[in-house]
Amino acid sequence: MVMRSDGAPQPFDALMLLWVGLWLIVSFLLFNGVAVVNIKVSRLPELLNCVNFGYEIDQDKACVVANLATCDASLKMYNVRVDRAAIMRVAYYTVAVVAAMLPRLLGD
Repeated sequence: MVMRSDGAPQPFDALMLLWVGLWLIVSFLLFNGVAVVNIKVSRLPELLNCVNFGYEIDQDKACVVANLATCDASLKMYNVRVDRAAIMRVAYYTVAVVAAMLPRLLGD
């Protein structure tokens, strides 16, 4: 807790609380965008497989589709695929930590 010069506790700065809340909201929106991109990338092999270039059998296309299907092309953070379940877990733990620390930050 921050103390004033006379020794009395100073209440938590509301502007700082607003900035932290805004930062968290923007971060979760960014990660949600990454999760949407990961969903679209996971559907890419099936989409490429359906494209017809007019050839009887296209071996190059088959190799690209097989490579995309096996390499798990996705955006990851700390070797964890960013999807909506991971975002919800992070949001749950963030809310739990903030709820536990908020009474201490705002004072008694």
